[in-house]
Amino acid sequence: MELSLTVEGEDATSLHRWLTRDPDVAGHATVRLGAAARPGEMSGGALDVVNVVLGNGIALVNLPVAVAAWRGTRPRAPRVRVERDGVSVTVTGADPQIVRALVAALERPEAERS
Repeated sequence: MELSLTVEGEDATSLHRWLTRDPDVAGHATVRLGAAARPGEMSGGALDVVNVVLGNGIALVNLPVAVAAWRGTRPRAPRVRVERDGVSVTVTGADPQIVRALVAALERPEAERS
C-alpha cells in the first residue's frame, strides 16, 4: 500500500527524517521525500510530500503512531494530509487511536469507503 503524507504549513523534511529513523516504520516500509505541484501552479511551486510504501500491516499500525509522535514534538502541531488512491484524510489531532482509525479508512477497498 502506498500513502502520500503532506505536511501543511511546514517543511516535510522533518517528518521524513522522523519516519526513516523510527525502527517500527522504517523496518517495514519504504519512506521517500518527494514533491507535488500546488493546485493551479506549474512545477515551480511544489509542496514537500513524504511517500510511504507499507510492506505489511505492522507498518500500517506503526505509521500513525509515529506521525502523532512527530506532531507532538512540533511547537504548533501541523496538520498532515494522508492520501491513498485519490482519497485523503487530514490529521489534526494527536490521539494515536484517532489517527489509526483515519488511516484504516484509507486502507479499506474503494467500494467500502462511502
